[in-house]
Amino acid sequence: MDLDTAEQQANYVLPRARAAGLNIDEANALLALTRVAYWRAQFDQALAHGRASLDILHANDLPTLQGFVLDELVLASLGRNDLAAAEFYQREAYAFWLRVDHPAMLVYALALGSLILIRRGQFEEALALSQQGFDISRRIDNDWTELTSLSNQGMALFELGQPDVAIAVLEACVRRSSEIGYSLPPFLILVDLANVYAELGACTRGLEAAHAAYQVAERMLPSWRLNVIPTLTRLYTYGGQYAEAASWLERGRVMQYSAVADPWPVTQVLLELAAAELALAQQDGEQALQSSMAGVAACRAQGWRQMLPAALLLQGRAQVALGRLDEASSTLLLAHEAATANRSQWQLWQILDAFSLVEALRGNDAQAQHWAEHANAIVDSIRERLDEVELRAAFSQRRAGRNAATAQKSTRAESAPRTSAPNRH
Repeated sequence: MDLDTAEQQANYVLPRARAAGLNIDEANALLALTRVAYWRAQFDQALAHGRASLDILHANDLPTLQGFVLDELVLASLGRNDLAAAEFYQREAYAFWLRVDHPAMLVYALALGSLILIRRGQFEEALALSQQGFDISRRIDNDWTELTSLSNQGMALFELGQPDVAIAVLEACVRRSSEIGYSLPPFLILVDLANVYAELGACTRGLEAAHAAYQVAERMLPSWRLNVIPTLTRLYTYGGQYAEAASWLERGRVMQYSAVADPWPVTQVLLELAAAELALAQQDGEQALQSSMAGVAACRAQGWRQMLPAALLLQGRAQVALGRLDEASSTLLLAHEAATANRSQWQLWQILDAFSLVEALRGNDAQAQHWAEHANAIVDSIRERLDEVELRAAFSQRRAGRNAATAQKSTRAESAPRTSAPNRH
């Protein structure tokens, strides 16, 4: 994307349109600057330009561009992870495209609504909205809107315990994007695909997708490289390449607060959680606890219910590693409540596994077995969906390795001498 050229053209038109009283041209130039700022990850600036454009259109009764401006304001609000603002603008955009009878852009508004629902942890509702958009796309025979309507489904399906369908949808979207020459969705979809493979423990496949996404961002949207770095950090951590993981994590932290982009709330959370994963792998329970608690606090502040169970689970695992089993049990209860509210089967089995481990470490074998059986029921249903032997093996190995490592760290923490009472979190 030639953002510099688009910015120069908009800045050339803007003062001349204002001087001539050409309101529609002024609003259009501000819309162009909104898009430029968004793709540079300058979300506050994008919101300022977009709102200024919308104000001009409203004040002069110029409805022509309103839907496009509202769409951009949804995206910029999502960049700030301001879900309340994103929901407001999405409803306005949907109503606008419905009123002017523009099916293609109506599908786009539905896709934005689906993305908001995913961040709210409403995965089934997100799928329903996406399917509504997909049906419209098929009816109007539009490749772009069909791809757009499918692009959010992968992570929702995965959270609901359907990794096989999630992978199939995401890989189909990548192929279709290439076929129709739509370069940006492959970047975003590849990140989702890499995350799915990371969660399954298929690190080689995950790294291939993540590095492909990073290369697209580096070539076209440098500020969006940050979107890939937490995933790369986690993949190298899961693969036991801790030095490489630490290098990517440090790169992400530097980039997060660089002058190139606004501090990015979404990646701030993801970097903290990736840091917690790396710290746990390196047996640094205190750092893991600090990073996971920062992630939990940010998820709550942002209303990001999609990631809250994972953040709480990491906090609980850090507390287990430190031997703080009572605290871990309380944290895991909160994680269980959050995952149940989201109906996230993927998070639930991990939380149940952690509950089982806590009870085993307490010597409550019957209770540990109870939680293990519940976890196994979900795990078995997920494993049965994975046709590929390689994926099933990776999934089983990652589960077993995580549980063994956490138990070992907790046993070491419990047996270590203490000279003072532990710090309560």
